[in-house]
Amino acid sequence: MLSLNEILKDVTVTDIAGSSIMSVGELRLDSRSVQSGDTFIAVKGTHADGHTYISSVIEKGARLIICEVLS
Repeated sequence: MLSLNEILKDVTVTDIAGSSIMSVGELRLDSRSVQSGDTFIAVKGTHADGHTYISSVIEKGARLIICEVLS
């Protein structure tokens, strides 16, 4: 399993809240499929904005959230 540091090694990161050493769980784009330990990627789409679901995936046990907008 890769760590967040390994995945983001060639990416320009604006901000990291928390540890970047943690391992990355199963990647999920759909908040309805998030399970405990997963990584949720919040994407603003044409019909829905994944950022809206960040609170609910935290409640489901998402271990890591990758997003475009930090509010």
